[in-house]
Parts: sequence; structure tokens; C-alpha cells
Amino acid sequence: MPKLTPDTQRARRENILDAAERCFAQYGFHACSMQQICTEAGISPGAFYVYFKSKEDLIAGIVERDREAFAQRFKDLGDAPDFMAALSALGDQCIVDEPRHRQLMCVEIWLESTRNERVAELFHSVDKFIMDGFKDLFDRLRAEKRIAPGVDSETLANILAVIGDGFYSR
Repeated sequence: MPKLTPDTQRARRENILDAAERCFAQYGFHACSMQQICTEAGISPGAFYVYFKSKEDLIAGIVERDREAFAQRFKDLGDAPDFMAALSALGDQCIVDEPRHRQLMCVEIWLESTRNERVAELFHSVDKFIMDGFKDLFDRLRAEKRIAPGVDSETLANILAVIGDGFYSR
């Protein structure tokens, strides 16, 4: 059997993660089977297990991918000439424009984090990454005199998180 190129391997891994997101949203984390994910991805179970060993590994892959996307979003926010417009656009992107299956999948992971210690670790690591990213961004903007000098970055990050979580869950 020919060896797959790194690009083909990355594409297959991404395809499996996309399929897992759709299946978690459609069936729920617990009711979703590995076979359903394989069918959705169009791969055999043997091919699946080359990339992931468990549902928790799938969540870890989704978390890793989301973390990379948010790192870019923080960079874009900090570089935007109009921070408030960029922040508003980010809110629209995450809350309004996000595909429904991604929203449902996030809720499934959130719920699973209340029952599964490994998923809780992953969930909280993303939450901390986002909170730290906003705090660091606000510190940078304050140092650049782009936001008020008296702004408490941690408090502002917490306020955004509460508002964002509220909008997302509604």
C-alpha cells in the first residue's frame, strides 16, 4: 500500500474531525458511535484508528484545531485598525455565522465536560486559552493606548466570556 503524503494525512485527519463534529451534533456525544463517524467521514474503522483512538481523542483534535483558529483571531483583533468593529465581527462570526452543527457540538462537549474528567480538562484548557488571550490582548491594547488606561483586562475578559457564553447558549 502506498504511503500517504503529509498533506493527504492532514486532509484525512481534518475530514474525520469534521465528520465527528457533525455526528456529535446530530446524535449527541454518548449516542454517537465510531461507526457513524467512519460512515460520515467515508473511511473504514481501520483508517479511523490510525488517527484517533477514542472520542476523547477526537475532542482533543477539535480543541487543538479551535485553539489554532482562536490564536489567529486574537492576532487579527490586535492588528485591526478599528478594534470595536473587529470585536463585533468576531462576535457575529462565533455566535451568528457559526454553522448550527458546530454550535450543537460545542454544547455536547460542554455537557460532556461535566461528566468526563478528560473532556473537562480539554474544555477548561480552551476556556483558559481564550480568557488568557483576551486578557493579553486587552493588556496590549492598553499599552498601545487603544483602550482606556484604567481598564482591568481580566475583568473585561470575564465580562466578554459571560456575555459570549450567554449568547451562545441562547
